[in-house]
Amino acid sequence: MRTGWMSLAAVALAAMVSTAHAQKRERVVGSWIVTHEADPFDGKTKVVAVATTFGGSYAMAVRCLDNGVSVALFDRKATMKEGDVFEVRFRADQMPIVTTYGMALDDSMLEITEADEIVKQMASATQAAFRIENKRGVQNTAVFRMRSAKAAMGDVLKACSDTHQ
Repeated sequence: MRTGWMSLAAVALAAMVSTAHAQKRERVVGSWIVTHEADPFDGKTKVVAVATTFGGSYAMAVRCLDNGVSVALFDRKATMKEGDVFEVRFRADQMPIVTTYGMALDDSMLEITEADEIVKQMASATQAAFRIENKRGVQNTAVFRMRSAKAAMGDVLKACSDTHQ
């Protein structure tokens, strides 16, 4: 069941990167699924690394966009509205808490702004937690195991550095 949910999340999140059916390769890296797909317009490889929480309520995608590395959270039980802004607090292990914001891309996907420090901390962590708070003060917390995060995110960061040279 968990592997099926991770595959579903990987496909859904990878669809945000490219909508065309291009040459695609997926591999499992610890608790992550990493997807490599050629962009149909410029031929550059788009890479997305996806992990889910235990139980599969949340998925997280680390990817490279035109403006740099990106982190998106997917909550299959969410009822967000596109454009809603949320405060996001992130903590990897016992490292300092990072506070930033995220914007709902649709009813279940949240794009986190200023993801560089978050990705840096995740790469060396054993656990990562996101606390998402809406403007009414309602909070949700998602905790991810970071097994093999460094290897999974390495593919994304390499693709990102190749894109931004």
